[in-house]
Amino acid sequence: MVNNRGVLWAARWGLLCLAVALGLCGCEGGQSSLPGISGAPGQVLVVSTVPVKDSPLGDTLRAILGAEYPYIPQSEPSFDLSFITESAFENVLRPFRNIVWVQTHPDSACRIRVAENRWAQSQVVLYVLGPDHNAVAAYIGEHREVLYQTLARAERMRLARANRASRQEELCGFLRSKHGVELVVPKTYALRADKPGFTWLSVETKDISQGLFVYTWRNWGQPFSVDTLMAHRNWYTLRYVPGPNDGTYMEVSTVVPPEATLLRMGGDTLLRVRGFWEVHGHAMGGAFVSYSQLVAGGDSVRTTEGYIYAPSKRKREYMRQLEAILLSQLGNE
Repeated sequence: MVNNRGVLWAARWGLLCLAVALGLCGCEGGQSSLPGISGAPGQVLVVSTVPVKDSPLGDTLRAILGAEYPYIPQSEPSFDLSFITESAFENVLRPFRNIVWVQTHPDSACRIRVAENRWAQSQVVLYVLGPDHNAVAAYIGEHREVLYQTLARAERMRLARANRASRQEELCGFLRSKHGVELVVPKTYALRADKPGFTWLSVETKDISQGLFVYTWRNWGQPFSVDTLMAHRNWYTLRYVPGPNDGTYMEVSTVVPPEATLLRMGGDTLLRVRGFWEVHGHAMGGAFVSYSQLVAGGDSVRTTEGYIYAPSKRKREYMRQLEAILLSQLGNE
């Protein structure tokens, strides 16, 4: 059983909503006439008048955006940063997917302005303004959640648009009918198990297994206790998610206790749990993330979860793909 490390409130969620609102106001030009974005998922281009890579400002940006992505087996930064000066920011770089542009002027107050679709479709540009680099570094240190979550949401929304374009209506309708949840599941997923109160979908290749669980269970009290949530997860996976050999099955790893965060997103309250899974009786494991919420007037709890097994691959973007699917139940966030 996993020890409950406590529920962490997302106290700065309002700042993220403000950043998103600013972004929507910052759209420029007709999106249909813009080119597609460049750069790989998770890449961020930092533009400044003078080099800042080896400065306190560069250190602050790396501490925020280059921080370790949470709860994956191998260490990976949340974002991959590249630094250039304005003189090197040529036309070929303008469509870059994520840009943080540092602009300083002695009379400028510190602030962050977000523009979407500036030079490319689905692009996000964060203009970070201030009187000098030291002031900007201090400001983004205080507003790190806005910076981080605006870029994380931009990546998630790109994935969500791709999922909608390849939506598998049959599976989406199945989940709606059985569990009452609206998940946008892409066509790459197939049904693996359909059991009472439990559904398992996955993508299986020679390199990875990327899966989704949806399960609903009766609320007998303390529904947002991590111990309760993980006990229900283990109950289902013991019965319905076998390992590669007889007598093996998926379970929650207790080596590193899962982390729970209570989120208020719009009118919904969800408990997000990040953790690691393993296979009982076999050397196999990976990462998972789940979202649980009360349904049926509070009488039941519905959990949607994504997991990844990719022993020879980087995991960060697989986890982002899963979160884009799981958070599709909230609509356009």
